[in-house]
Amino acid sequence: MYKNLFPNYNFFYVLPENSNIGGTGAYIHSSFMVNEINLNLNFNAKCGLNECMFLELTKGNYHCVLSTFYRHPNQNVSAFTDLLESIFQNATFSNKLWDYLIVGDTNINLLKYDSNTGISRFIDMLVGYDFQPLSVIPSRFSDSTATLIDHVFYRENIKSRNCNHADLCSGMLITDIADHLANFFILPSDKLHS
Repeated sequence: MYKNLFPNYNFFYVLPENSNIGGTGAYIHSSFMVNEINLNLNFNAKCGLNECMFLELTKGNYHCVLSTFYRHPNQNVSAFTDLLESIFQNATFSNKLWDYLIVGDTNINLLKYDSNTGISRFIDMLVGYDFQPLSVIPSRFSDSTATLIDHVFYRENIKSRNCNHADLCSGMLITDIADHLANFFILPSDKLHS
């Protein structure tokens, strides 16, 4: 069913191995060439229940790596941070001078940056690798709570640095299809033609 929701889009996904909840997916327009990257990581053994997917996207001269994550609640934030850092140091990614997007429901509440050392270390690590957080308002809320647990992080191609960050567009869509708001990110179209 999910593969047929959006015409001209291909659906890529990873299902949980040890749970009936979770998983991650992405709809990619058919104009992009897509290469699924298998890092052979034993992700769950290293940092608890998580699903992740790494896709290389190519359209003309534009190249991007898209990483999607679902980190199940109450898993170890420090172990997740360490594993992400090891991914960024992996030659598969460190040698590619491409744009890089990290998206997903990590269940790490960025609103607790000042009060939780694990969360501040997570953000500091991403910023240290030149990732810019594009999700800055709560993505899940009720009458009594608000959390920022759904994230979009963007790192521009270190070599080109030709994007005016004022032209980036990101935000949240209010919808009742889930108990989380939907993140979106729009890259200026001229970047795809550079």
